[in-house]
Amino acid sequence: MGHLIYEAQVISEMLEYGSMLYYSLLNAIEKYTESSEVLKAQSSILKLEHDMYTASHFGEIRELLKKGWEELGVNTVKERIKTTLAIRENETKIHENKLTAKVGICLTTIFGLATVPLVASEVLGPIWKLLNLPQIANEYAFKTTLNCISLSLVSSILAIVLASIEKKQISNK
Repeated sequence: MGHLIYEAQVISEMLEYGSMLYYSLLNAIEKYTESSEVLKAQSSILKLEHDMYTASHFGEIRELLKKGWEELGVNTVKERIKTTLAIRENETKIHENKLTAKVGICLTTIFGLATVPLVASEVLGPIWKLLNLPQIANEYAFKTTLNCISLSLVSSILAIVLASIEKKQISNK
């Protein structure tokens, strides 16, 4: 007679345990901020569902657990978990895309400024000579002048590019 009571108690506790796991997972998911956390949660849900439904080899017990979880509102929690995960996934992708865009802007600026000496010597110097502009006697002063012109030119181009990127980001919001 005791084994019947224990079996019912085990099933009852398993129902409660499964329900608590889903509710605690829902609470945890609401705090996720990174894609890796979302992916880990999705994997945990799959494992949890697998473990819960394979806990017993008897179909009657599985059906009893399934109906019990329906009564405890676990199916509603599962839907909320899926919806929340989808929202968190989108939010983390947006955040990561913004971060990637900021890194891209920084790299564009750095590499743009790194081209200043090259543009001065390889582009502006030959153009200066081709147009027969007055030569500056001191070579260092000439290079400095070309670098200043190049810096102004590259800065202007960078400003235009960065402004167009920012305009696209604002229009995408």
